[in-house]
Amino acid sequence: MINTNDNRSRWLNELSNSDQVLRIASHINEVVNADHLLFALIDHETHTVKTFCYLIDGQKARNITYSLFGTPCEQLSETKNCIYYQGVADAFPRAPFLTENNIESYIGYPLTDERNHQKGLVAALYKAPKKNLKFIKRLFTSLVQSVTTEMRAMENIQSFSESLESLKAKNMLFDAIHDAIPEGLVTIDNKGVVQSINRGCLDLFGYEESELIGKNVTLLMPDDFAKYHDGFIKKYESTGSGNIIGKGRKLQAKHKSGDLFDIQLHVAEVNLHQQKYYLGYIQNITRTVHLENQLKTFSSRHPISKLPNMYVLKQVLTNSLGIIQLTQKNMYCAVIYIERFERIQHEHGEGAELKVIEKIAQQLRAIVPQGYTLFHVGLNTFYIVCTIPISSTEAPSVLEQQVMRIVESCAEESLSSINVALNIGSFCFKANALTKPIIWALLDEAKKHINASGELRSHRLTDKEVEQVILKEHVKRALPEAVAANEFSFVVQPQVHNNEEILSAELLMRWQSPTLGFVSPGIFIPIAEEGPEILTLSHAALHKACEIIMLAKQNGQDVSIAVNISAHFLTHSGFETSLISIADKYGIKTTSLILEITESTLIKDMAFATALIHKLSAKGFRFSIDDFGTGYSSLSYLKEMRVHELKIDKSFITNLEGDTASQSIVKIIIELGRAIKANVVAEGVETERQAAFLSAYGCNVMQGFLFHKPMQVESWQVLNK
Repeated sequence: MINTNDNRSRWLNELSNSDQVLRIASHINEVVNADHLLFALIDHETHTVKTFCYLIDGQKARNITYSLFGTPCEQLSETKNCIYYQGVADAFPRAPFLTENNIESYIGYPLTDERNHQKGLVAALYKAPKKNLKFIKRLFTSLVQSVTTEMRAMENIQSFSESLESLKAKNMLFDAIHDAIPEGLVTIDNKGVVQSINRGCLDLFGYEESELIGKNVTLLMPDDFAKYHDGFIKKYESTGSGNIIGKGRKLQAKHKSGDLFDIQLHVAEVNLHQQKYYLGYIQNITRTVHLENQLKTFSSRHPISKLPNMYVLKQVLTNSLGIIQLTQKNMYCAVIYIERFERIQHEHGEGAELKVIEKIAQQLRAIVPQGYTLFHVGLNTFYIVCTIPISSTEAPSVLEQQVMRIVESCAEESLSSINVALNIGSFCFKANALTKPIIWALLDEAKKHINASGELRSHRLTDKEVEQVILKEHVKRALPEAVAANEFSFVVQPQVHNNEEILSAELLMRWQSPTLGFVSPGIFIPIAEEGPEILTLSHAALHKACEIIMLAKQNGQDVSIAVNISAHFLTHSGFETSLISIADKYGIKTTSLILEITESTLIKDMAFATALIHKLSAKGFRFSIDDFGTGYSSLSYLKEMRVHELKIDKSFITNLEGDTASQSIVKIIIELGRAIKANVVAEGVETERQAAFLSAYGCNVMQGFLFHKPMQVESWQVLNK
């Protein structure tokens, strides 16, 4: 086995670069749907774990090394598996990896060699508590066997490489190690003539030693390969380049009976007494190839339902989309998912989920018409793709109605005791406007509509909803280049105080794209917040706000500028330093800058936000709670924070006239601001009646089209004068 650090590193490198391992890992992750899935070797000397395949959200990530001490992985040396349904980070406080990645649930399984000694591990980690880990465990343990098989095969090759290196270093005769190797070992000269052969090789091919010594090694090869073998050797002898020297390769070999079988061949070159020889290590992998063929079938079919899986779905989407686009007609896709799936095992015991999946899959398979293909992805999600052009939406509508009736069918049969709820989201739209990323985004959007309503079980996206998603996808692609090219500009919307003085304004960002035209901030800002672009845009906004304040000061004006601060920027490690540095650069009073943050930003990490606001407030910066009343407000956080301003959300202002609920909420917010000694700003004021109501109840500041629309900075500066 592998004894030295160099050889262990070499084996780790081979596993890390194995396409087969990555394929197996991706398929396992598709089934268990882990947030983090890691495959690793254990260095028992240093008690460390080194990953050779690490997936985050299904994507291959950079390999990591961490200490085994104080982690749940440590328990795998004593048990066959390790499961934590929740609270795993709390159970292992010495494992920073769990805390840093907010891991709640864990399932681990050991990787062993042929003597059942632990060599590594596979672990699935989840950010949310998982109630159905026992169910996942049954799938997990069977799938991990594929990794074990691949790892053992690669380790055997590595062991053989060590033997060859030892042989060359000590200049031993070939025969001295022949019988020590259980697999086949054959030595040929540079003419292809067999010089020696071990017992393992004789048993493998069915010959006696006298039948092979002195004969050409092509006797052991299929005819199609044998006729080229001499040419391969001559090419290597003359050029030094070969496709098999020093590498493992899967080939077919020929038994004495004429039957062909699968082998793994590893060839090394050895020079003895100024004579060149080639050593071939031969491993019978017929069973492994059979398993691989099974795996190929397995990797294209879901292990429970036997329906086509994500791998096939991606291929079908590519092919169908291309064909339907040629017809310039519509394409239909749907996503179906079992709601509250994780509660099924908790409420009905182990094995209940399996019955539900099998029954739902059976019912779906029965109703999917010709021209439509059904797929099963993960545990509780199914997809339907119509592979032919859609001229009428009648057939998809009938299909969706039948899907919703499946729940009634399940209730009448063997699943009557289990509360099963199916949801279906879909779209039918012009294929020429679609791409694969857009299709996935549309299906996600359809699910969001269902989840957001709390009542809908079925939703087909309208054309307008589809167009919005398509626009967002185009924005997502164009945004990085737009940020790099500085395509963004700024306007301000004045804020009018009680005496109609304009002492402050809100800074607003605008994007006039050369390809997309005007893009609303309501679209591009949330997309920017998903990536690094928001940091660049936020820095630009701070610079612009401070520049406006500086120029106003030079003109003898004392103004305040409000600028929106995203959650991503607020929680970034460089936020505080950047804010102070930019304010110092322009020489402004920190009290002139109002930092607008939303309630949703605060509740993500209340303790952090409170501490930061306290710290920056002490330096003079002012904070405003934007869209107040739309989040999950807690009066306790307002008491703790040094909030200078509450900004009433536009939705309440719009409904002021005739809506007593909105009127009551606005009154409460104004009173609340007065109680905590904070200014109250009403945004979206568009009518005189709205303004009169707000003034009557003591609102300090108003902003909206009734007074001023967003304007160029230069126009606002003139207005101030």
